[in-house]
Amino acid sequence: MTRDLALKLRLTQLVTGCVTQKALHARFKQVNPQTGYEPERAYKWVQDRAAPRDPSVFEDLARVLELPVTGETVRTCSFEEFRRLVEARHGPAPAVAPPRLPGGGAVPVPAPPAAALPGYLAGQYLVFSMAWSSLHAGRMIVGGLTLQSRPDGGLLAVYAERLPGGELLLEGPLRRMGRSLGAMLRHAADEMFIFMSFRPPVAPALMLTGVMSGLAYHDADPRPIAGRVHCVRVPEMDRDALVRLTGYRDPSGEAVAGTLRQAGVAAAATGRLAETIVETIAAPAPSGLIDASAEAVHLVSGPLYDAAG
Repeated sequence: MTRDLALKLRLTQLVTGCVTQKALHARFKQVNPQTGYEPERAYKWVQDRAAPRDPSVFEDLARVLELPVTGETVRTCSFEEFRRLVEARHGPAPAVAPPRLPGGGAVPVPAPPAAALPGYLAGQYLVFSMAWSSLHAGRMIVGGLTLQSRPDGGLLAVYAERLPGGELLLEGPLRRMGRSLGAMLRHAADEMFIFMSFRPPVAPALMLTGVMSGLAYHDADPRPIAGRVHCVRVPEMDRDALVRLTGYRDPSGEAVAGTLRQAGVAAAATGRLAETIVETIAAPAPSGLIDASAEAVHLVSGPLYDAAG
């Protein structure tokens, strides 16, 4: 008998960060390209309206969660037994809503908790992107990003730039959003925001690469705008020291490398890395789109990991 499958799948979504069935299906295909886990049927499974007939689905579920048990154990164990297996491998698991409301409607799967973020993301980064203001068109802006632990186990993102008119400071929680990371950063008093979206980096997170978007506030035309962004981890320093490294620069490899060296980044990693950072943030967007492809991430971050390893 299959037991508590709906609850087990909901917990799996929370632990893996796969908010949708399509995202979870992609994770199943990573462990078994011929998996019997199909999103169309899984919508019924997660609502406790049906169960898989293919026993390999449970084998794949055990592999997705890296559990040291067979698929038959996953299928027949109680939800509490399943939770203990998951927590032994992944740490404390969040609460899971029951699969159905009293009126019969499906309960939506909540977004993954902040605690699902890997701790190795915490630290300080120098942020390189192209300037948004038309007053500094063609120049590069260097920002400072600090990811610090929160009491609930999540991470708070604090972003700072030293601008001609003063310091810009925005903050907000970093969240795991499916297979990506995102942060909506807001100014404490003014109605200002920046949204950052990153590809999750491998440990030890020497670099975050993604897209930053918002409004060009310090401009005669406060238009919506977006651009590629590279965040390079730097040695821990006090906040004022990090902010002093920020501001406008000419978009050159020498400027990037010099700023990284001032921050204490090993010189062996700065040369090739700096040139690639400038090339990618300054490259024109094809078809009006700006993205951070896997190839671009590997191209840029390679020098850092080579120097570290």
